[in-house]
Amino acid sequence: MAEVCLVVDDAMSVAPDAEVHQYFLSCGGSAANFACCGSALGMNVELMSQMGDDSVTPMLSADLSDFGVGVRFVRRHSGPNSVCVIVIGEDGERRFMSHRRPETAEEQHGPENFDGFDWVHVSGFVFQREGSAQRAWRIIERARANGITISLDPSPLMAPYVKNVNPALLANVDYLFPNAFEAAALTGLTDPDRAAERLLDMGVPLVALTRGADGVLLRGPNLDQQLPAAPQPRVQDSTGAGDAFAAGFVAATRQGADPVDAARTGTLAAAAIIARVGGHSGAVDLQGR
Repeated sequence: MAEVCLVVDDAMSVAPDAEVHQYFLSCGGSAANFACCGSALGMNVELMSQMGDDSVTPMLSADLSDFGVGVRFVRRHSGPNSVCVIVIGEDGERRFMSHRRPETAEEQHGPENFDGFDWVHVSGFVFQREGSAQRAWRIIERARANGITISLDPSPLMAPYVKNVNPALLANVDYLFPNAFEAAALTGLTDPDRAAERLLDMGVPLVALTRGADGVLLRGPNLDQQLPAAPQPRVQDSTGAGDAFAAGFVAATRQGADPVDAARTGTLAAAAIIARVGGHSGAVDLQGR
């Protein structure tokens, strides 16, 4: 999706008028953020998403091309792209105002088989709509049947799907990358440690729960560790930090790293992303690492 980023004093202010100190037009979306960061870290990545045909389409296409992201499974449709206005405070905290384009009834392109693939990463936003949730679940089922590793970066709004539609979802992924708010939405527990343990009880083999400046909680079989966040002298925009963490974790794991070292790589990737405004603008600083 396209991002309109507005830098203000306080992103959470409810004042009817606010001075914008800077603005940026950038590219984002959870899956695209992961894909661009992952590609910058050396992975061969194919994005599965949709793209419209309005005035920002050339920018979105060029962005994926610049980062070397494959687009075989990006479906083109007529009409506008999704767009998000991101209001960013001086402390890097942000507020989203999203317009997600209407879902089409068409089947989204996906791999007929998984030859050449060894990992499927899923953005939890697809589970907020019935059609995309069904398609994503079918992909997870096929990937699991083919022995493909699966990771999920949840959305807080996917909690009703997990609770009411498909409680088996979490037990069918290998890695879960929630932040503290998402973990609370999925479990009903606000304490991150208890929420992480509850997610294990719900069937997740390994949980990497991100806590912003407080670092990462790792929970799994014989694994109970907290890692600090990577040092970052100035947070410009926290958008996309979780996507970058997941990309760093996956890239390191695929290279043979254990979960602790993979999480450290994830925190370094996240630190690069929050140093720039935009969901994955900082991915340029990951190239060659």
